[in-house]
Amino acid sequence: NGLGALNTMPVEGWVQMVAFIGAHEILVKPRANGMGAYDFGFGSELLEGADEAEVQRRQTSERNNGRLAMVAILGMLWQDGT
Repeated sequence: NGLGALNTMPVEGWVQMVAFIGAHEILVKPRANGMGAYDFGFGSELLEGADEAEVQRRQTSERNNGRLAMVAILGMLWQDGT
C-alpha cells in the first residue's frame, strides 16, 4: 500500500525533504504583484483588468477546488490505510 512506502524511505531521504522544504520556506519570498503576504503572485497576471467581483468569484472557486482536493486525497489515504 502507498502509506507503507513511508517506512521504506531512508533517513537521508527524510533529511533531504526537510532541508528542501525548509529552504523553500526561508528563501522564497512573495512577489511584488502578489495580493498579500500569503500570495506568491504566480498567475496574478490573469487577474489584471478584472473587476473586484470577478476576482472574488475566481478566488472563491480556487478555494472551493482546493478544499475538494484535500477531501479527495484524505479519502484516498484513508482507503489505502485501512
